[in-house]
Amino acid sequence: ANGDVVAVGGSIETTGTLNNGVVFVGGRIGLGGSIKGPLLVFGGRVVSKGEILNSAKFIGGTVTGESTVGGNLQVAAGRVDLGKETVVRGTTWIAAGKARLQGRYEGELRVAAREVTIDGEVLGDLMIDAVEVVIAPSAVVRGNLLYRGPAEAKIHPDARIDGDVEFTRSE
Repeated sequence: ANGDVVAVGGSIETTGTLNNGVVFVGGRIGLGGSIKGPLLVFGGRVVSKGEILNSAKFIGGTVTGESTVGGNLQVAAGRVDLGKETVVRGTTWIAAGKARLQGRYEGELRVAAREVTIDGEVLGDLMIDAVEVVIAPSAVVRGNLLYRGPAEAKIHPDARIDGDVEFTRSE
């Protein structure tokens, strides 16, 4: 498609290339192929496996995927699970009940959630506001780790944090 795409439906699946802006609203949304323009998705269950060349915003019950995002990524969902093949070239903002973040985040990563597990690589600073924070053994944070919450993070000894670690106790 060459113009902007707006689709509303119970189930939406994409393949191929969408060249301009995209807005999807649906119960289940599956993204494949390539999306060149900005992306805005509202869905009950969103699965992103394709390539997004611009910025993307996801709002949903569950957001999962392993996409490359060429710009910034913003996600607000009950549950967020971004897999090992995820690459975000810009800044990433996540707001979730539960978030598990694997993959590679080339800019700053900001997370607000009840539970957060970082199991990927963050090239910039990592800022977390959460009740429970887990930094997994394979996690790499090239910048600073700044986090707030009622308890200190569970940082595995094999995790690599190049910058400073700063904890602020809060309710």
